[in-house]
Amino acid sequence: MTTKDSRGEKTATADAFSEAVPELLESHLRHLLDDTGLDLDIIRERKYRSIVCKAELSRLGFAQSQQHVPGLLIPLWGVDGQAAGYQLRPDNPRTNNQGKMVKYELPAGSANRLDCPPRCQKALGNPKVPLWITEGSKKADALAGRGACAISVTGVWGFKGKNEFGGVTFLADWDYIALKERTVYLAFDSDIMTKEPVRKALSHVAEHIRRKGAKVQIVQLPQLEGQGKTGIDDYLLKYSLADAEKLVGEFKLEEEDRERYVSGFILRDGTVGEMVVDEDDRYFMVSDGGAIKKVWQYDTSKVTYLPTTDSLVGHVVHFAPGAAPYDSQAKLFGEIKGFIHRYMELPSDFEEIASLYVLLSWVYEFAPSIPYLRVIGDWGTGKTRFLQVVGSVCFRPMFASGATTPSPIFRILEQFRGTLVLDEADFKDSSAWTEMVKLLNNGYRPGMPVLRADKENGKWFPRGYQVFGPKLLSTRFPFSDEALESRCLTSEMMPLTREDIPRVLPASFDKEVGTLRSKLLTFRLHNLCRLRGKTFGNELLEPNLQPRLQEILIPMKAMLNGDHAMAEALGSFVHRLQESLYTRRRESDAGRVLAAMIELHRENKELSLKNIAISASAMDEEEAPFNPEKAGWLTRRLGFQKEKGSSTRRRVVCWDQARVESLIKQYGLKLEPPVSEKKPFTPFEPFETASDSPKGSQAKEKPFAEKAGNSSDLALEGTKGSERAEKPFEKPFVREPEREAKGLKGSKGSVGNTASYHQPEGTT
Repeated sequence: MTTKDSRGEKTATADAFSEAVPELLESHLRHLLDDTGLDLDIIRERKYRSIVCKAELSRLGFAQSQQHVPGLLIPLWGVDGQAAGYQLRPDNPRTNNQGKMVKYELPAGSANRLDCPPRCQKALGNPKVPLWITEGSKKADALAGRGACAISVTGVWGFKGKNEFGGVTFLADWDYIALKERTVYLAFDSDIMTKEPVRKALSHVAEHIRRKGAKVQIVQLPQLEGQGKTGIDDYLLKYSLADAEKLVGEFKLEEEDRERYVSGFILRDGTVGEMVVDEDDRYFMVSDGGAIKKVWQYDTSKVTYLPTTDSLVGHVVHFAPGAAPYDSQAKLFGEIKGFIHRYMELPSDFEEIASLYVLLSWVYEFAPSIPYLRVIGDWGTGKTRFLQVVGSVCFRPMFASGATTPSPIFRILEQFRGTLVLDEADFKDSSAWTEMVKLLNNGYRPGMPVLRADKENGKWFPRGYQVFGPKLLSTRFPFSDEALESRCLTSEMMPLTREDIPRVLPASFDKEVGTLRSKLLTFRLHNLCRLRGKTFGNELLEPNLQPRLQEILIPMKAMLNGDHAMAEALGSFVHRLQESLYTRRRESDAGRVLAAMIELHRENKELSLKNIAISASAMDEEEAPFNPEKAGWLTRRLGFQKEKGSSTRRRVVCWDQARVESLIKQYGLKLEPPVSEKKPFTPFEPFETASDSPKGSQAKEKPFAEKAGNSSDLALEGTKGSERAEKPFEKPFVREPEREAKGLKGSKGSVGNTASYHQPEGTT
């Protein structure tokens, strides 16, 4: 029975509420007891209650279109034991724009949370207790009432949500649950067998918790007679929890497909397989126990690897046509160098670095980091030829241009894990450039995927793309991003001067490329697993080199096999790169401001923003002059604070000695002590005169000539007394201008042709 309150809102009469649970309408209590199988204790613990007034729903945050009363209000409890919101089950649900009935409502704008029955919260941290995951709070309560530890998601995709930046991520609530070595039962509704979106959602959550170390079991609920679909609460009305555990089936997740189409594989037992493309055939060359064999597929106990059928192979991504023997790493290096030299002109040191980089690219997975190889120059200087020649013999080269958008580059790197060869990498579009900087800054080290949001079934979900790997780049200008610039081994391309280089690549070029790729494939199969166990000790460090440059140098030096001459050449090249980075930083606005502060401090001048701006502007008159506001912004960016000046009331920059010493290492500057701290210059050592002798001294003054002859009294360090005695004692002289300024008179004559020297009066 219903009535209306003073506002005209629809309410239930008092006698409609139950006696056992006064907060619930009798119909709602009967639904929980009879239709869901909950007991009174579970109902009271969650604090189910009936809502009969729209105003109460409005106070809870439900939109006007959601305020259908009466309804069953389901409080949600987080995995941390705190209240996490509400869910409404209206007796008369509304329909959405697609004509579908909305059985459960959440307040507008509420975030997804994992829901946990209050009695289960303490067991979430115990991995020895099996965990059940289902859809909906009532189903989790049904499991909890049978003694299970359960949590629920609000809908099949409710295990994900948005972070503070709007990105879609797995909920942070998962961190409260101990999943490693834990048995986890996924008990979604029976429509997992018929609805593809539900199957996909189940696959995603199973993959996530499996990566956390859980032992995932899929409970396949049967379709009970007389029901559209069966939930775990429906099943437990007729069967026990033990019966539900027996429903674990061989549900085939997407990630568990036995057949995997790949371009190569590396197994834990040291087996390495690489796809080869010989005309129209695709198969694997596999290194197994030291021997190399050809197989059409490779079977393990869980997976069958098959060559990928992707249409990009042979057009965008290239592979070796087979495996061929090579004599030694040194001779293979020489063949690569000769190939590069034959088709293009490079500085001799960069030619060797490029050859070494080709070798490194074929075993790059062993390296803790990897540099990028870049050429820079104007059009017509051979940048594209460099990418074509060097890129063709790198590992799985993937050719792209600056006209390519970042999106396919993320995906092709994730799929093929080869060498990105990117021509004209000066992206003009600011949004594309931002994406490429993320890719390139993350791609020099393993384990740093780029996160992007991908759309599936109308919803956005996070996806991590692995972008680690070798990269060849060509640009017209240096990168504006300094971090990216420091990851590149760069050479400037100049117009061609050699006449023996073919302007058009001959037909034999492709055959040479195929031969080298086949030898390099054998090099990979023989050496990759050996190198993956390699340790990188301090013997590979280069003295006086920044840590970032050490990172990109170490994998290159690890490939040298004790070639000291090449190691020295490589070290010299990277030192020149470091000096180039220093120069760029010193000439930047921040570098000029730091240098101005150091100069003012050396001269004991006040570090006011005006003084800093004037000094920094004077360092480069061709650049726009600094103003105090810009100088202040840059000092804050450099990490300096302000304080009140000692002689003025205005605030000045505070000199931070420790910070300056740290910054000069980054900018390649030197720190000199202030002028007042320098030792004053004295041309002669002081000597004691008779007037300086202490009173009461018994020393008898000797004639000057006699003193001069006494080597023990007057000999200077490193000078024999006899040699010193032969020369008259030299007294300090004063130049003519100084003499006139001091009012001195008397002349001893001139010495030399350019200056007149005089002895001060009163000297003997």
